[in-house]
Amino acid sequence: MSDRIAVTAASLANLLTAVFLVGCGSDTHNITQPSCTYVLSPASLSMSAGGGTASVTVTTASGCTWTVVINDASWLTITGSNSGVGSGTVTVVASANTSVTSRTATLTVVNQNVSVTQSPSPSGGTSSVMSGTAFEFTATGTKRPVPNLRLKVWAASKFDGAVGGGALPDVVTDGSGRYEIAGITNPILFVTTAPGSDYRFLCDFYPLEPVIALRSPIAALHDLPLVHVSWAGTTLPPGMWSPSTSVHGTVSERINGKLEPVAGATVTLDTGTQDPPATTSASGFYQICSVVGTDQYRTITARKDGYSPTTRQIFGGWDFRIDLELALVMMARSGR
Repeated sequence: MSDRIAVTAASLANLLTAVFLVGCGSDTHNITQPSCTYVLSPASLSMSAGGGTASVTVTTASGCTWTVVINDASWLTITGSNSGVGSGTVTVVASANTSVTSRTATLTVVNQNVSVTQSPSPSGGTSSVMSGTAFEFTATGTKRPVPNLRLKVWAASKFDGAVGGGALPDVVTDGSGRYEIAGITNPILFVTTAPGSDYRFLCDFYPLEPVIALRSPIAALHDLPLVHVSWAGTTLPPGMWSPSTSVHGTVSERINGKLEPVAGATVTLDTGTQDPPATTSASGFYQICSVVGTDQYRTITARKDGYSPTTRQIFGGWDFRIDLELALVMMARSGR
C-alpha cells in the first residue's frame, strides 16, 4: 500500500513539473527570440546620371534576420550580400543613365521601402561620342584638314564656361584630321591646341556643346576651325563663322574722326569668370570662344589702361559680331 502511494506521489510531481514548463513556454520564447523591428537609413537615395554606389543601413536587434530586394530595376544591383543577421549595411551600384529622363527603383526590407532616384543624362543620352575634323582655314577661304594635331580637352558645366573646368584626356587627330571625344557626360566641352603647336583657335578655348549636338546625329559631327599661328587678319577667315559659340569683332578708338584699331585691349564676357578673356591683336580683332546661349543676356566689356571701359549688353545667340569703341580718359586726351 505504501509503495503504491509513493509511486503515485512521484508521478504527480512529474506531472506538475511538466505542466509548469508547458505553461511557461511562451515566456521563455519571448526572451530568446525577441520581437524584430527594422529601421532603414536613409529613407531615399539620389544617384548621379554617371552612376556609382550608395549604401543603406539596416538597424535591428541581434538575432533578427533580413533580406533586401530590388524591385523592377535592372540598372541597380547589390554588391556583396543582400541579407544579414542583426544590424548591417547594404551597398547598391547604379549603372550610367543614358536616358533624357530620370529613373526610379525601390529597395524593400521586411515591408519597408527605400526609394532610389537617378538623374537623367545631361548630354541627352543619344550618344557618348562627339567627332569631326580639325580644319585649317586660310585667308582665301580654303580649308584643309590638320592631321596628327594634339588637342587638350576640358569639361565644364553650363554655368562656368572654361573657367573651373576639369581636364580630360588629350585627343589627337588621325591622318585625315579627324578627332573623336568619347565618354561625354558634361553639357559643355572646351578644346585648345597643345602648347607649341603650329595651329591655334582664334582664342585659347573653343567650345563644343554635346548637350545640343548629341541630340542630333548631324550636329554631333562638329568640325573644329583652326588657323596657323601666324594668322593676324582683321576679320574671321571666310567660312569660319560659327553661330552660338563665339563673339568676335574689333576694338577701336576715334582719332580725328576716324576709327583706329586698339591693340592689347582686354575683352570679357560678363565678369570674366565664365569664359577666358580675349586680347585684341594689332588690328584690334578679338574673338571670345563661349557658349553664348540663345536665351540669355550677356555683358561684353572692353578695357585698356588709359581708356574708359566700354560695355554693351548682347542677347546670346543673335549678336556674334560686336565692335567696341574705347575713349581715352580726359588727362590722356589733352596730349592728342
